[in-house]
Amino acid sequence: MLFVAIFMSLPAICLNLRLASAVSTDGWAYGEWLAGKTSNAGLCLATLSLVVTSGFLFKGFDSSGQSFAGPPPRHWVILNWLSALAWTLTLLAAALGKGRLRRPLFLWCVCMPLAAWIVIEWAIDTE
Repeated sequence: MLFVAIFMSLPAICLNLRLASAVSTDGWAYGEWLAGKTSNAGLCLATLSLVVTSGFLFKGFDSSGQSFAGPPPRHWVILNWLSALAWTLTLLAAALGKGRLRRPLFLWCVCMPLAAWIVIEWAIDTE
């Protein structure tokens, strides 16, 4: 479980960077926050994807046995499709958005699948 938490914290840090970049020293930078509606939608979709993917990895990871040995239950398949759709829309939001707020979103789009792939590959290889 700790292994999953460590690797999934990298995409979570990217989302926190995205939120931190929206906050100025005076409080919220309203002009940039409201102007980046595309980036804000991307943030919501990225959060959804991160929560669903992390939940799947936490549920399927077994440190004392074989992880991801069989096919997942139907509800996880549906949620993983939803997560993939949210990731794709986040990537579009990062590409089409404006301002400095889209860089952390794009970084999240790179880190998220990479971290999930590392967790799954490590879990499969440690039979």
